[in-house]
Amino acid sequence: MNSGSRGNPSPKSKDLGARDRRILNDVVRSRVVTNESILQAHLPESSANATTKVTSRLVKCGWLKPFEFQERRQYFVAGPRLIKLFGLPVNRGRPLGPQALAIQLSILEFCNTSKPALRLMLDKEMTLMLGSLTNKQMATPHAVEAGNVQGPLRIIRVDLGGSPTHVAKKLAMDIKIRESQPSYAKLLTQRSLILVVLTSTDTKKAFIEDAIRKRKWPAGIRINVIVVPCLISLIGVRK
Repeated sequence: MNSGSRGNPSPKSKDLGARDRRILNDVVRSRVVTNESILQAHLPESSANATTKVTSRLVKCGWLKPFEFQERRQYFVAGPRLIKLFGLPVNRGRPLGPQALAIQLSILEFCNTSKPALRLMLDKEMTLMLGSLTNKQMATPHAVEAGNVQGPLRIIRVDLGGSPTHVAKKLAMDIKIRESQPSYAKLLTQRSLILVVLTSTDTKKAFIEDAIRKRKWPAGIRINVIVVPCLISLIGVRK
């Protein structure tokens, strides 16, 4: 579940510039960022070295907290100042386990590379848009188009190596726990609800799509299977 902040997700401090605030906003929404994701989303005309300088400064000031993975690459979570400012759970400053890291980084890459770009929703935004939701409904990440909350709503599931049949079964459950809820039902009627599966290879994508075709789905549902290259190194290539 994507923990919401208590205030507006736009950190304010005299030592932060507008770009810094956008980076920290990503951490609040996505739980994790990397130098690569920051370069891609916020410093497209700059060098990797310039990005490292930005994250090093934010770490030094207590806004970000770094952890190493994959041969000295770093990912960053909320530092103590960001946790305090937004009243985030203390565990938001702890390292992520392998599966959680794979999920968060693949979703981050998907949102940053989608056209149009996507924005993960905070819990409070999901409630505002969809009304009262159960814990199961809120547990799966939701994303909307950046700057267009009226566009399709995407519910994102990450394939961590399960069988294609298992993935299709999980998607069916994602629909089952939502189709009777009025807000989701309305989105289905409008063909504005998209289930997204992130997987690691073209081969796995084809297998998952075949498993999806073998099941019956409610009218109006849209399902996209997307290859996210970073999953190959995060979980290994599993066919």
